[in-house]
Amino acid sequence: CSPWAVAIDSANGLWVADTNNNRVVQFVGPTSSDVVADRVLGQTDSFATAVCDVMPSQLCGPRGVAVTAAGDVLVADTTNNRIVVFDAATSSDTVADHWLAAGASGLEGASAVALDRSASPNHVWVADTVNHRVLGWRDADAWANAEPADLVLGQPNLNSRYCNAGGRGPSSLCSPAGVAVDDSGNVYVADSGNHRVLEYDAPYAAADTTADRVLGQADSFTSGGCNTGGIGAGSLCN
Repeated sequence: CSPWAVAIDSANGLWVADTNNNRVVQFVGPTSSDVVADRVLGQTDSFATAVCDVMPSQLCGPRGVAVTAAGDVLVADTTNNRIVVFDAATSSDTVADHWLAAGASGLEGASAVALDRSASPNHVWVADTVNHRVLGWRDADAWANAEPADLVLGQPNLNSRYCNAGGRGPSSLCSPAGVAVDDSGNVYVADSGNHRVLEYDAPYAAADTTADRVLGQADSFTSGGCNTGGIGAGSLCN
């Protein structure tokens, strides 16, 4: 019901953030002959319920999912304002092992999570939508509960949470809704409130949190309208 995001694990299993059913489901072999989910997270190992709750074994409105090379499942548990981690989640282990939500890296409406597989250990990026920022954690394998982020995109520091803080430009974001990372560690952010996509050249390697390219705004970092210049190949909207 209103699936929001998908991820592929190392065995080509398909994980789906099944948002309005308050769960994440896995299809071990999603082929034409196997279209029934095999595992469920967020509903105490039951496919028959859709309860929204904040318990370690439950989810509420999840909108993002990613899977590490080791099989750990990271879920953007959006309505609960947290990222939960299921260590090598299996059908017999459906209780979250770690969470991110508190401290200077508090989350609000986190709607996407992505892994940088070019780094070992993997880096983690989270679209912290209501706080108008994207947060980065250096080590996906060494999280403690409430682990503070190492990098922030879109804000001058971890204590700032404004739409286009300091004015719209290469260092600002407004309601980022998606994040992806390529094989070189470059980060792409769907900056929905500014109707654009920003690209950051390998922020960890370069120690640089300023965007290097903008898509959807005629190569202008200060423009932020829907379909700037008219609908066409160079425009974006939401």
